[in-house]
Amino acid sequence: MDNANGKSTTLAESEASLADRRVPWYRSLTFVILGSLALIPLWDLAGVFAIMNTRGRTLVSQQSARYITQTGNNVVSKLVQRLREIEGLCRTVAGAAPQMPRNEALYRQVLPRMLDFDGDQDVAGGGVWPEPFAFDASRGRRSFFYGRDRRGQLRYYDDYNLGDGYNREEWYSVVRYSRPGRCFWSRSYVDPFSNQPMVTCTVAMRQAGRFWGAATVDLKLEGLQALLERARRDTGGYAFLTDRNNKFITFPNPELARVSGVDRNGKPAREFMNASEFGRQEGRFAPIAAALHQMNADIMQRAAGKSDFNAAHAAQLIADSNGISSAEAQLIAAIMADPLAVGLGDSSLYTQFRMDDDFLNRSATLVYVFHVPSAYWKLVIAIPESQATAVVSSITSTLIPMMALAVVVGIVLFSLPLHRWLVRPLQRTVSAVRKAGALALDQKYAELGQHRLPVSGGELGELGRVFNEMAARLELAAEQQRQISAMKVEQAALTRELEIARRIQTSLLPPDRSEGPYAFRRVMHVAEHVGGDYFDYLQTEGENGARHWFFIGDVVGHGLEACLTVLMMHTAIHTTLSRSPDLTPGETLIAVNDSIYEGIRALKAWRYATATFLAGDGNGKISIAGLHLDLLIFRAASNHVEVISADGMWLGVEKDISDATGERSFTLDAGDILCLYSDGLTEMMAPDGSLFGEERLIESLSRSAGKSLDQVRDEVLASAATFAGKTVQNDDLTFALIQRT
Repeated sequence: MDNANGKSTTLAESEASLADRRVPWYRSLTFVILGSLALIPLWDLAGVFAIMNTRGRTLVSQQSARYITQTGNNVVSKLVQRLREIEGLCRTVAGAAPQMPRNEALYRQVLPRMLDFDGDQDVAGGGVWPEPFAFDASRGRRSFFYGRDRRGQLRYYDDYNLGDGYNREEWYSVVRYSRPGRCFWSRSYVDPFSNQPMVTCTVAMRQAGRFWGAATVDLKLEGLQALLERARRDTGGYAFLTDRNNKFITFPNPELARVSGVDRNGKPAREFMNASEFGRQEGRFAPIAAALHQMNADIMQRAAGKSDFNAAHAAQLIADSNGISSAEAQLIAAIMADPLAVGLGDSSLYTQFRMDDDFLNRSATLVYVFHVPSAYWKLVIAIPESQATAVVSSITSTLIPMMALAVVVGIVLFSLPLHRWLVRPLQRTVSAVRKAGALALDQKYAELGQHRLPVSGGELGELGRVFNEMAARLELAAEQQRQISAMKVEQAALTRELEIARRIQTSLLPPDRSEGPYAFRRVMHVAEHVGGDYFDYLQTEGENGARHWFFIGDVVGHGLEACLTVLMMHTAIHTTLSRSPDLTPGETLIAVNDSIYEGIRALKAWRYATATFLAGDGNGKISIAGLHLDLLIFRAASNHVEVISADGMWLGVEKDISDATGERSFTLDAGDILCLYSDGLTEMMAPDGSLFGEERLIESLSRSAGKSLDQVRDEVLASAATFAGKTVQNDDLTFALIQRT
């Protein structure tokens, strides 16, 4: 109390002294302090106003540009994801068709299942288009084309096998010169049945390295308008899509960009027009049309500088096709070199520019043009310039008056110590946070360490420590997220391809059977999306009467190559026996090996298959050939399990296996049960590392007396599952029981 009184006295004395010296008011300490306190925030206010209307406006515009770029990249990413699904389907068809036997019934059985794509209604159709006389030496045109009818079902159409043929179509001529496995996307067109825009993916089919024809998948584009409508809502402008020729695929007001014409069947149609044509019709659209035209010119210029660009392709395309102009042929030849595969970095943004007046926004507009990889489409997003900078005016008109009021109140209420110990540290904190925020928006996380807050005592020091720790964690999390995103993209692409193969493989498995001389039950579990196990049943009618065929096999390895090998083996078996139903199992084994040998080599992955073929007549006599695993037979009369050792040669190892089929025979009496299985059953592993083995399987089968096939199957699987416990199994499992009725 005394100390406080002492200070008050000293202050009073100082004031009296100043009064005595008659210090002018404008030089008084109060005025200097208050004036200084006022000048600093007022200067700050002026600086904030100037920055917001200069640098702030620029930063906001840049941030808006980054947002528009991110939105465009997201749209392009979704488009590319959809296109790659269709390309994967088309590559699957192009890879399988040349390897299949030249059997029309087989093609018409297999192709619709593949093209249905699990009922995806956006897949409008597709087909296989062999070279003249390639499928049938007596026919110059033999295509297999399927399109969805009004009920969404795939129907076979023979129209393209009439008239001038299909090998001079635009989509067919190009892939003759494209890289193996690459999809060529056709120009957009309007489907005459649904009046919807569509586009076709075409992949070359090759056999022994030579061009054998083309495979196609038709994709509906009606869902793209909804995707672009979401982009419009997110950006406040509008968006549209064009194909490689700058023909509109979507448009904000479709009727403005449509023109009356006729389709390929001569019927009236409303087609989208070209961007250049619309630019001549609507002058304010001309800058966008010119930018799209210039982008194509740049693509051709970039392609000319690539080592794999072949200018002669343009002349070849004109000569090979009835519907490709000289200008389009030059553009296609450039796109075949894929000049934009590198050079755009992580973003698909190709160019951006400003227009003084836009025909839809009716004001100054910012235009962003994006490249859609593979298809070489263009995505255009246009937003009013005022939309990008409106936030600056809003912030300025709100912030400046409020800050001015706060400054006045602060000068009245606070003193110099408060300014020194609170305001100044807070200003440093705000500055650091602003810089860190700008770096985070620019994704420059590695530079956050250069803007750490100074750490002192008290709450502000604790705030500085927390901020510094958050900045360090943000930097680490950003790097981890980048690595995770890259891994997810790779995993998603692999999962899509494996899912396509899984759909095909599961459609080949025969259903359980209870009628006829042989009843059977089968079980198949795959360790991955697709596996290499194979089981099938086929009944044939020949000169020697009806026969019942069973096939068991295991392709080494898992994944897509193993699935394709199974598909080739399935196709070869059915084709061989449909042509020659009286072949013995050994002769069939030789024919199938000869059919798939080259196909396995074409996969460029070391693959072979263990296989046993069995054929039974109506009296229980079973002929077998091939080397898989031992056959186990539960003899109903004696209640014991007989083991028939495997013999022969694996499929796909040697071209000629005629001396190693191991053909022999045995008899199944009424009630006998034949067990076929893969090593995924006998090699099921227990928690201690031991294997289930053939002996435990025999023991389970030996208890089959008086039980139905379903009971025997369930008890064998339950025995194996109990043995394995919760141990994860890493191999495919196939198990079949065949009973003589």
